[in-house]
Amino acid sequence: MGGRMGGDENLIEGQILDGLRRHFVMTSLLLSVTLSVEIALSEPVLDHQLRNKPMNELLNAQRREFLNYLTATMREQPEWIGIHAAEALIQHGQKAVVHEFFKSKANEQTPKYRIGVWRVLASSSPDEDIRANSVQKIRDALKDSKGPDRLHAAETLAKLADTERSAPLNEAARGQDSMGAYARWALLRSGGDQDERKLAELLSAEDTGARTSTAYSLRNQGKVLPETLKLLEEVASREASDSPAKIYLLSAVFTHSTGKEKTKAKMNLIDFARDGSRGQKYELCTALGISGGIRDAGLIRELFDQDDPDVKVAAADALLRLK
Repeated sequence: MGGRMGGDENLIEGQILDGLRRHFVMTSLLLSVTLSVEIALSEPVLDHQLRNKPMNELLNAQRREFLNYLTATMREQPEWIGIHAAEALIQHGQKAVVHEFFKSKANEQTPKYRIGVWRVLASSSPDEDIRANSVQKIRDALKDSKGPDRLHAAETLAKLADTERSAPLNEAARGQDSMGAYARWALLRSGGDQDERKLAELLSAEDTGARTSTAYSLRNQGKVLPETLKLLEEVASREASDSPAKIYLLSAVFTHSTGKEKTKAKMNLIDFARDGSRGQKYELCTALGISGGIRDAGLIRELFDQDDPDVKVAAADALLRLK
């Protein structure tokens, strides 16, 4: 009896130690995302950055996991999912990898998708002529009043922060729809407070697309005026839950809030989107990557582990951004 009890105690002790080891590994993986992810995989890591070598190895392993996923997705997934993966890679120092894959697509002819291709080339190419040519193609698409690419072109010129305040762009900005919203955002990118106010006016537009695109545009801004944040909060509070604008309004409020209001806004966003549609989960990941923290890593990892490749792209991007 005594011998058997001693064996059981040893077994239990071993199980406890094994459990603690597994807990330590999982905790280390989670905590690793708090470290800087600015070092590209190809760069040497200096000794003074390796105070905790095991943790650094975990960081590199996790970074490789997400970058490898994004690279495979860029190469294997169709159209916009591949574009999203490429743009995430660009954000994380992988321009050369992206350009090498996309350079053969410079003459892409598929409407709308070609705007995404040119946007990626404009953002990734080391050749100034290629970048300029790509931007000019997008400008020309906007000028084509009967073309199929105008909405995507306006959004892309805003994302690229193009400084040409062209007549077609100013004309489009008069609209009370998504086109008007993206054109106003493009003007804001090279403008000032008055341009932001013109964009924010569309938060009160009757057209749902206008409110959706305006909220999305404002979420993408590094900062907004206090009056704009107040209007975002007011519109978000009354927007119907089944409106496509709701997620972007909640996201914009979260990214631009501070202090206790930010904590409240984050909970509202998570509660609304974590079990929502693909687009809602995608936007949740993006917002948490921009304005979240280490405590959000578990939720983002859950979303990464889901089967949707587009959501996985947004989650991988977010986890690489967390600090």
